[in-house]
Amino acid sequence: MTITRYILTGCLAVSALTLSAQKITVGRYSFPKDGGLYVGELSSGKPHGKGKTTFLTGDTYEGEYVKGKRQGEGVYSFTDGEKYEGSWMNDHQHGYGVYTFANGNKYDGLWYTDYQEGQGTMYYHNGDRYVGEWHQDMREGEGTYTWANGAFYRGAWKGDRKEGKGLFDWADGTTYYGDMRGDMREGYGTYNYANGDVYKGMWKRDMMDGKGIYTFRNGDKYEGDYVQGKRQGQGIFTYADGAKYVGGFKNGV
Repeated sequence: MTITRYILTGCLAVSALTLSAQKITVGRYSFPKDGGLYVGELSSGKPHGKGKTTFLTGDTYEGEYVKGKRQGEGVYSFTDGEKYEGSWMNDHQHGYGVYTFANGNKYDGLWYTDYQEGQGTMYYHNGDRYVGEWHQDMREGEGTYTWANGAFYRGAWKGDRKEGKGLFDWADGTTYYGDMRGDMREGYGTYNYANGDVYKGMWKRDMMDGKGIYTFRNGDKYEGDYVQGKRQGQGIFTYADGAKYVGGFKNGV
């Protein structure tokens, strides 16, 4: 019985000390590294709970703290007009948040230690929009970029550039589906013209280059070599009436 009483007394004492250590007060705190002045809830003399910090630069943060670190939900406002509103972890933008840039762009999506990371949407000030995957502030993975005029690219990205398989739609009946490299058509792809013509073949630096087949809407067809967007080299031109030319081509003729 005596031992039990001592154990209970000890537990109560520890509990009382823990509660005392976690007691929340309201006051001020100066951050030693950047000189920011915090006003808000404190625990053990450090920001813990809700409060506002004004930094020497004029930037402000208003939101939640845990053990002296920005953690939870909060809004960081920069003097140049930029603003982040969302989740924080250990002083970093982490989780879901919305960042408004000084130029009018706005990112709405996921963050990982201050980087746009994962699924997110960027609304550009000119009316364009990107919806898709991000890695370290760059478009990477699968995503769709839609221009203000309705044209769009849907496909693979790497290092903020179109890279891999993708579909271009110019919103006027013209489309391209195929390989992309460094924001340009390169590799194999199919280009459908608004007038009904179709090219299937190789591309290099955004131009038809290599082996390809061009089918005209009137039934004519060319199959052969291309160099920098023009028929050049050996090829076969078959007319809609069945006539055929086999031979060399230069500068498209």
